[in-house]
Amino acid sequence: MIEKRTYKQWYDLYLALFAGIMIAFPKMVGIAIVPILLFVVIGLVKGKIQFKFSWMALLLILLYLGYLIGTLFTNNPDLANKYLEYKLSFVVFPLLLSFRPKEQDFSIPIISTGLIIGVAITMIYGVFNSFTCALNEGTSCFLTVIISPVHHPTYFVSFILLGMLASWIGYQKKWKGYSLLWIIPFSLFALAIQVLSLSLAGILFLMITISVVFLNVIIKKWGKIIAAASVLVFVILGYLTVNYVPQIEGEWNNAKWYANEYLKNPSTFVAGRTNPMSGTEQRLVMWTVTWEELKDNPLGAGTGNVDIVLGNRLRNLGQFELADKELNPHNQFLQTGVEIGVGGLIVLLLLIGCGIFKGLRDRNGLLLLMSSGLAFNCLFESMLQRQSGIVFFSFWICLLMVSQSLKHEE
Repeated sequence: MIEKRTYKQWYDLYLALFAGIMIAFPKMVGIAIVPILLFVVIGLVKGKIQFKFSWMALLLILLYLGYLIGTLFTNNPDLANKYLEYKLSFVVFPLLLSFRPKEQDFSIPIISTGLIIGVAITMIYGVFNSFTCALNEGTSCFLTVIISPVHHPTYFVSFILLGMLASWIGYQKKWKGYSLLWIIPFSLFALAIQVLSLSLAGILFLMITISVVFLNVIIKKWGKIIAAASVLVFVILGYLTVNYVPQIEGEWNNAKWYANEYLKNPSTFVAGRTNPMSGTEQRLVMWTVTWEELKDNPLGAGTGNVDIVLGNRLRNLGQFELADKELNPHNQFLQTGVEIGVGGLIVLLLLIGCGIFKGLRDRNGLLLLMSSGLAFNCLFESMLQRQSGIVFFSFWICLLMVSQSLKHEE
């Protein structure tokens, strides 16, 4: 006889499905949230769930309130309302996932499986997209946004890395179905896609993560002396990667040269840039004008006003073409500070910092990786401006913060 599933089992399975949908089919997220609400309502009626509010959930809601208050000062109400719609996840997930099953926390193993399947589907679609393009355009189709057509490469690399780590944690913890027969090929495929996505920030964080994981394993098995020797090997491998892998070498050398020129005289560097600019040049220019705006207006310019205030500063520096592109600062910390002020920036820093602290304290590898990865990538991208990033990080922050340490998962 087929065993009848419990309410909690069905809820966990649906959260796993949702974790996959947000990766593979992000346009369906709005509809896919509705069944989560239905599970909460049914759970309340049947007495299967209880409300336990997390202080981390409060930080996300406070962040949303900052954007909501910022609409009172906006000069771009249409864009401000659009941002509020995108960032509703800062409220929806903290509230919905605070209703937790009474018998046990959400099943991270099952939900992680949904994440891994979603990542795998999206990677396969990316390869198919690249092959289709290559029929007419050549091998360059296997790089950047063509190999990552669903999400911005930096975002997708973050999603892939979390899926990779989940697979290895599952193997280590002996989660049901987690076998090296599929984990090894999945990980190799994932590594290849991350490199081909050509997100310099993503590749750097990948290298840091792999180094830390291997060092931890080496220290436990062979001691600190072997670990020290391994550090030397990692440094050599890193050096070879950034100096002899053609695409990465070019990005790295450009970044070094621009950084040196910038440090000599930031104002002269910004005023002297001419179009077309490289991605590194654009970032340095945008970071400079954003920092100046934050210093002059620490209370924030208002939700949706970032493009306006930064555009004005760029035009004052003679960067008219860059101003017309309406680029974001490519740094979430600066973006948040300029938009909703130093108070909002503090909330964001607390949110990420507490995630890292709890991940370390509870030995929760997924929470630690996600929080530290978000912190690192926020230095180079506005990770919480696109809906795919907002939904992904809000969901997983809330899910992992309310769950017990992974050492208790089976």
